[in-house]
Amino acid sequence: MKLIDYLHLQMELEGIKAGDRNLITRASPDVDEFPLVFFARTSDEQKYIYFDSSLPMALQSKLSSLQSFKIESADEMFDSFGIGIKVGYSKTYTFPDDFTVADIGNVKSFGQDDPKVVNFGFGGLASKVYAIEREGMILSACVSSRQNSESAEAWVFTHPDHRRKGFAQQVVTAWANSLQGKGIVPFYSHEVGNINSANLASKMGLIHLFAESVIEKAA
Repeated sequence: MKLIDYLHLQMELEGIKAGDRNLITRASPDVDEFPLVFFARTSDEQKYIYFDSSLPMALQSKLSSLQSFKIESADEMFDSFGIGIKVGYSKTYTFPDDFTVADIGNVKSFGQDDPKVVNFGFGGLASKVYAIEREGMILSACVSSRQNSESAEAWVFTHPDHRRKGFAQQVVTAWANSLQGKGIVPFYSHEVGNINSANLASKMGLIHLFAESVIEKAA
């Protein structure tokens, strides 16, 4: 699969529908925090920029004319139109085929309504929760924060008292293996400043796909 195809899968997970002239619209009416600008740089240094179709045409034209897209330049342009913005930076990875880097024998699958899952704070997030349990308590768990018929994105958390034991690798591996077995592409994303998540991606040998800069309207 090409990098641009992965990018479009990830965008669809976030409720972003790409259209003509690099414009984007909501995939459904209930999508929250929709970006005004979605900028991605793929691992092969290709750049892609998309604009919310509801932006003023004059602003769309100015943004499109930028020879080299820079967040600082965009900030000035939005300000000139009286639009306050906030910017988020993240990186997205996928998993090698038949991904296995950890012993997942201790990982169990729980339902979202299981009392142990609810006590851990993962109740109602996803139908299946991949977790490590000891003495009736969940220590680490991974679920799909978003999922559709083609792809899913991981959400993983480990209790602070049980970190640096390899638990996160185990539950994420179990989660990814389950999806790959169904032909679903697993994604792993993190904010650029999240060092722990970046280290986990590195330890697991995940494949870096693209970095994103997302401009949203400030509250």
